[in-house]
Amino acid sequence: MGGQEFAPLSIAAAGDEVLEVTEGESLTVPLVNVRRCEFQGATMSLRTFGDGFAGNGLFDLSLDSETNDAVLNLATLKTKPGDYTIAFYGGGVAKYQHRRHEIATAESQLAVVKQKAEAAATAADQAKKAAAAATDEAKAELERSAKDAEQQKKAADAQVKEAEEQLRAANRTAAPKDIVDIIVTRPIRIRVNAKAK
Repeated sequence: MGGQEFAPLSIAAAGDEVLEVTEGESLTVPLVNVRRCEFQGATMSLRTFGDGFAGNGLFDLSLDSETNDAVLNLATLKTKPGDYTIAFYGGGVAKYQHRRHEIATAESQLAVVKQKAEAAATAADQAKKAAAAATDEAKAELERSAKDAEQQKKAADAQVKEAEEQLRAANRTAAPKDIVDIIVTRPIRIRVNAKAK
């Protein structure tokens, strides 16, 4: 994803600092997730990626919560002292909306052209009334003005129809579709300190 397209779900550690733990202990990694669409199910199973931590079992991430905890048991993993970088990853079925930002753009463009069309309709109506009430000397000039105003009204109405079609197209493009999405957290840095002797 890039530009104005965002991933359906972003997961990261709650902070950017290096998480420290003593060899043989458990480490709780606080996670923050930002969900941008609906998913099938309330949880997503995640695996751990990274030297010294790949043996960590699957754990469930709640999609209904903005925060979750991942627990790493270093006694079970037998992770040696040192600096590590890990990530959690998993997959889920998301109801993804492609280019949904274009709906808001199309709606605002439609509102602008509708205002212009209303103004053009009012001007055309006023020009017709002025031509109908005019004296014979001014009538020809006012009828030309009324004809020009009517042409502007027709052009504005055509712009409204085009903007309405653009909005329908944006809604079709952004209709939710089921996609299988693979989610990977941002890298998480861990320092395993040796046991005190």
